[in-house]
Amino acid sequence: MKEKPLDPLGHRTRLRMLTARPEYAAAVAGPTDAPAARAAALMAAVSRGWCLLAGAVGESAPLPPAVIENGSAAAGPAVDALLAQLGGLADRVDAAESQFEIDAIVVAPLRTRADLHAAAAAARETVGPDAPATGELDRRGADLDAALRENLDLISLAADTYLLDNWRALVLPEHAAGLWWLSGEVEAARDAARLDAEAGLPTADWWADLAVTLDPRSYFNETTAEVVASTSTTKPPAPPAEGRSLVTRATAEYRHPVRWGAIVPQAAMAAATPAAGAPTAARFVSPDGTVIATVRVPAVTKPSGETPLVVLFEAAGGDDATREALVGTTCRLGGAPIADAPAATVEEVHGAVRAAFVFEKVRDTLGPTADDGAAGLRLRVDDADWPVVRTDRA
Repeated sequence: MKEKPLDPLGHRTRLRMLTARPEYAAAVAGPTDAPAARAAALMAAVSRGWCLLAGAVGESAPLPPAVIENGSAAAGPAVDALLAQLGGLADRVDAAESQFEIDAIVVAPLRTRADLHAAAAAARETVGPDAPATGELDRRGADLDAALRENLDLISLAADTYLLDNWRALVLPEHAAGLWWLSGEVEAARDAARLDAEAGLPTADWWADLAVTLDPRSYFNETTAEVVASTSTTKPPAPPAEGRSLVTRATAEYRHPVRWGAIVPQAAMAAATPAAGAPTAARFVSPDGTVIATVRVPAVTKPSGETPLVVLFEAAGGDDATREALVGTTCRLGGAPIADAPAATVEEVHGAVRAAFVFEKVRDTLGPTADDGAAGLRLRVDDADWPVVRTDRA
């Protein structure tokens, strides 16, 4: 039985169908201004390119030079249209009504970029790397690269689909080398954005503090930044002039009873319930108090034994220069003695200042405290030990 040839993403079939259409025949005949003929030429270049990238061209011939030239002429308007859409990408994602719709929004630009690269591969095969048509495809690809990377915090949501893994399995290694969207950059941007978002989320301890603060028998002293508890259950005394209840700033004399559950969602009340078990997150502060480092112990580890563990650095006072100054320093994370703990270089990845470790290697240094979650972790940056400011259940 004859083995069926590889048909990457259906492009062999698509190319065969395209060559039978009159629009394609018009593109083969020579330069044309007809939009339909140019579009057919670009689609043919994309399909031929994907077959090249996957090593599935067989004995088929390269595309005619006229098809490549007409296809490159169609690439410019297509990229311009996509660049205009990327300008409103955040609004489109916010307006999406389902995860499926979000996936479609963020996957489409990456798919267009990969198709443009495939078309350039077909152009190199037919007219060579120095031809004007090849240069135009490469130039428009660079324009799209800049826009995609500018929106990579949203585009990186595509890493939660199987798109990139499927492409890696399809494209031959010699063709995948140098493609930033297959290099792990998209996944790194997704992880950085996720860590940045998680670092700003309130913990169970924070909600518990808020529960006390919003208790009608307590008030917040704005001068001393302390929650002052009251044991009175009826008409508690008025706070001093410098203090006002967080729940009744409208009245200066008495704080009327307020059910804080009506202010804070029930999910937050549940989160404020003291949690049992080992802490899963630890926060450290730099010796000068300008930077906070957060590390979250993963709840699930990878079978490969290479579970990522990231230390995320954030400016404590809002001055990003303090955390950016850490880039290039050496960070150690683990148990005592910290000098023997795994080391990593602090780097900046899409705006996030971070140091990446392998969780299993860090855990091996904790010894008897390995089951205590984040409680036994120590952090050193260059030669300075950063004290723990708190451990939480994330």
